[in-house]
Order: sequence, then C-alpha cells, then structure tokens
Amino acid sequence: MPWLALLVFDETEGIQMIESTCEEALKPVTGIFVPSLVLEAYEKPEDPCTYVHIPVDLLADVLPYAEALSLLAHGKGVSLDHKVTDASVKDDWFATVVANRFCLEPVDDRHAIRHTACLVSLEGYEACLGDGHTRQETLAHCHTARMIVLANWSFSMAKAAFDFGSAMSSLNAGMMSTPYQGSNEQIQKLCRLGYFPMNHHVRDGSRTVSWYQSPLVPYEEAKGEAQCARFADQLLEYDPEIGMMDIRYSSAWQIGKSMALADQSFAQKLYAWRQSNEMLARTSVYHGLLEMHLASQHAEGSIEDRQDDHSIGHRFVQAARKHDETNPSNNGKHTVLRQLNERYTSLLSEVNADAGEE
Repeated sequence: MPWLALLVFDETEGIQMIESTCEEALKPVTGIFVPSLVLEAYEKPEDPCTYVHIPVDLLADVLPYAEALSLLAHGKGVSLDHKVTDASVKDDWFATVVANRFCLEPVDDRHAIRHTACLVSLEGYEACLGDGHTRQETLAHCHTARMIVLANWSFSMAKAAFDFGSAMSSLNAGMMSTPYQGSNEQIQKLCRLGYFPMNHHVRDGSRTVSWYQSPLVPYEEAKGEAQCARFADQLLEYDPEIGMMDIRYSSAWQIGKSMALADQSFAQKLYAWRQSNEMLARTSVYHGLLEMHLASQHAEGSIEDRQDDHSIGHRFVQAARKHDETNPSNNGKHTVLRQLNERYTSLLSEVNADAGEE
C-alpha cells in the first residue's frame, strides 16, 4: 500500500499551509490530530518541514481508503529518449500519483478558483485508512488534522470555454457533401453523397477528372459480391451519363496494398509465402516427370489412371506423356533430362510472370 497521497483543495475549504521545522511539526497540540512520528537518524529537529492543517470533517471526506490507494499511486518505467532534458536524470522509473477528486469549476467565466495540491505522507494515519467507523473514532476529539507535506503547488481553475455536451450538440450533423453551385442534377446528386472530383492520372499518361468518395459514407450501401482484382484499374467504373470515372474502389485497392506492403512483417510473410508456393510448384513438376519416366510400366499405368488429379505436377506429366506418344523413337535418358529442363523453365517463366503482374 502506498504511504503517500495527493490531496487537492480549493480556496473555499479553509486549509492552512505552514512552513516550520520538524520539531514544531511533531509537537502535540490540543484539538489537533498530530501523527506520532519519530525522527530518523539523519533528521534533525531544526530541519525545515512543511505541514498542512485540514479541518477534520473535510479530511474524513477526501482522504482515500486503503483499497483506493493502490489505484491512485504506482511506479512506471518509461524510456527517457527524447523526453528528459535534465542530464542528471538517469533513472527510468518514476512515481505516478493521482488525486481522487476533481477541481471546483466556477459558475461563470469572470472568476477563477484557486486550488492547492498537497502530496502528503500517510505515516501516522494508518488507523484512518481502514473504514469510516475507525476514521471517525480516530479523529473524534479533534477539529483539525496535521499532515506532513512532501510537495505542494497551486493553480487556478477557470470555467471551460466549452464542454463536451455543448460541443456535440452544436455539431452540424448533416451529410458530408461537396459544395456545388451548378445546375446539373446528376452532379448535384453525387455531391450530396460525398463524392469529390479529383485529378486522375491514367496509365497511358493522359490526365482526366474522376469522382472519388471516402469509405466513410453517410448512408448504407447495398452489399454486392466481392471482386478479386489483380490491379487497381480493374475496379474502375465509368459513368456514361456524365462521362466520368468512379475511382473509389480502385483507390481503396491501391491504398490497401500500399498499407500492407508498408508493414515490414506482412511483406516478409507474403514474400515467404510466394517463395514456398514457387518451390512447391517446382517440386511437383520434378516429382511428376521423374515418376513418369523412371517408373516401371505398371507404375506408368497407375499414373495414367489418376484422372481426378488436378495438381500442377500431374498436368505436366500428362503433357509430357502425350509428347512421348507422338515421338515414340525419341525417348531414353536424354529425352527425360531435356523434357525435365523444358518443363522447369516453362514453369519458372510462368511463376515470374505472375509475380510481375501482382
């Protein structure tokens, strides 16, 4: 459990901050609850000490209980890179203490209310942290409580220029539309739906103006079948009525691809996946051709019988066997090696071509 707490008081609550010595801070006074503390060996009675006098009723209301203290203070380890300008700060662990009450906001914007924040020690107040009954018994015969202050500062609270409720109620909740002063009804409709004309550089180098729409549309669109496109231009749509293209889906495709490839981890996994597929295709072709040419006649027959096999390797095997049937005299070990290399080169060219298109 933390042994300190952050208490915040406003100027109307009558607290009194006193600068004195350790001896005076621990001296018993009638009607004032003073914590029973013993000075450490390195502390002297004449050492400076700050303490605060708090009305007992106020302290009974604002002093956190034990179950709340663990939520109001904790240690936090952070990186000091680009954060600390003081070269003497070397430790990357800091204490974070949170107050358990809000500041008092003024009723108008003509006056500001002054507040005082006190980081106080809880030593000597253990009996007041258990429950409300024990706290009342401990402070029953006192009108004021004295707490040792480790740090303090003051600030003023002014009325906020606006609050969340008023800000949200003053928002223009209309559709996100594009300003248009013309008389074309079709263009007016598109502008009301959030479309925006943008310069469009076409693949052949020419330039035009096309309609773009943000994915955050202010209405519900009918769900259509998802399209699989190999490049962005496959998702371009042309409106013959106004003679302009709709680039919202092609833009979304290109943005999604760029975002994916900007993720280094994703790009590495995608490259590894494509490499494994290419290796699998090569291996399938090699195994199929070797099985066809080097197996026995019985094994060759079993290959011919696999009509339901649609793998890459089996398709190449079937193509190679048809070549052997048309050239029965051209077989043997050299034919096997030649066809194996030809099939491998052809497959590699197709894989590289697909990779270039993607």
